[in-house]
Amino acid sequence: MKRYTKTLGGLAGIAIAALSWGQAKAQSGYVLSLDGSTQYMTVPHSTAFNADANGVKGIQNMTITFRFKTAAGGTNARVVAKRASTYGVDKATGGTNGTGYEAFLNSGNSGQLGPNLRTTASNPNLGAAFNANTGLYNNAWHHATFIVAYDGTNTINSTYVDGSGYTTKSTVGAFDMSNLVTLVIGADCSFNNKYAGLLDDIRIYNKAFTAGDVATDMATVTVDGTTPNLVAAWDFENVSGSTVPDVSGNNHDGTLVGNPVLPLSLLSFQAKASGIGHQINLNWKTANERSFSHFDIESSQDGQHFTKVGSVSAKGNASGTENTYHYSFSANGAAVAYVRLKSVDQDGSSSYSSVIAVSFNKSASLSLSPNPVVNQLHLDSESAGTLGIYTTAGKLVKQFSVAKGANSFNVATLGAGVYLAKLSTASGTQSTKLVKK
Repeated sequence: MKRYTKTLGGLAGIAIAALSWGQAKAQSGYVLSLDGSTQYMTVPHSTAFNADANGVKGIQNMTITFRFKTAAGGTNARVVAKRASTYGVDKATGGTNGTGYEAFLNSGNSGQLGPNLRTTASNPNLGAAFNANTGLYNNAWHHATFIVAYDGTNTINSTYVDGSGYTTKSTVGAFDMSNLVTLVIGADCSFNNKYAGLLDDIRIYNKAFTAGDVATDMATVTVDGTTPNLVAAWDFENVSGSTVPDVSGNNHDGTLVGNPVLPLSLLSFQAKASGIGHQINLNWKTANERSFSHFDIESSQDGQHFTKVGSVSAKGNASGTENTYHYSFSANGAAVAYVRLKSVDQDGSSSYSSVIAVSFNKSASLSLSPNPVVNQLHLDSESAGTLGIYTTAGKLVKQFSVAKGANSFNVATLGAGVYLAKLSTASGTQSTKLVKK
């Protein structure tokens, strides 16, 4: 069963799944769910998607990043492809044996990332070796990076998985790898070698990423038209019919193709302090429950280490029917408690909701300015302490020493997105949501 999938009205195609990735490298939101048989996404040709070391028919330096999760993605499953069927200049028929590039997953070594990169002739092969990271068909989220660069002498292809496993190949010469074919997500450019699994945050940049850039992209929850060097990006958050909007603002919208499915949809999830002691009231709503077992409620005092505090059995329903759930528990005196749902299928597979921070201290509202913030964050504190910045998954990404009085912190390197800011002093803990632009 595909997790937290929302089937879109009027779409004869793809499942869009809403879930929170239970890892530091991940985020919550909708994802693209592909069956490996009939489903994929297409984006019309643009020179912005072409790699050309001469910078004439494409961009000299390109980076493609995406997140994927699969238990059996396919033997040679193409994830991102823009490759012609034959070698030559301005080829317009898509295929697997011509000019262009492909980022694909191979079932060897229990799953590994491989690149195909070809010029207008069959040789040389510009693609790097398979990425050093293996075992990627483990039903966990991974971040992949595919880079094409020209340094003035060499055409270079590099890959990363989860910011490591770096492999690269450098070939002397300025090569044209451009074509006129459609960009395809989840299949090759002849619509074969399809990928089975989940995809999210597919991004194309007109820059050759460094290791630092890769780390920044991994930590960046959302991108938009203000993101440097962004050419196109699809986050599957606001799909309309079969159209997936390009959130870069460059109008490279995608089109979904395939057959509809009806897995679970988590419509809402709320956690609030009841006002009585340290009791937390949870409310959530689902639709389209199929082959679904139960929810585990998990709580944490630090946002990182969670324990199970209860369980609720699934009600089950027919397609389109909604179910509402309630659960309450005590946070045992914590000033701030972090809560999440673990959704468990009948086959034992599971996924997590986003993490919600619940505060019980009436005076525990932290005031930071500006919020949203771009570079400098300001705080007036009545006492010394520490200010921690956490992802919505509970990972600490920044920590600052706080002095009594006026404080200013540089958060320019913090990736764009939504965070939890927590001030800890001798008098207690205060927290608030922080938005980084």
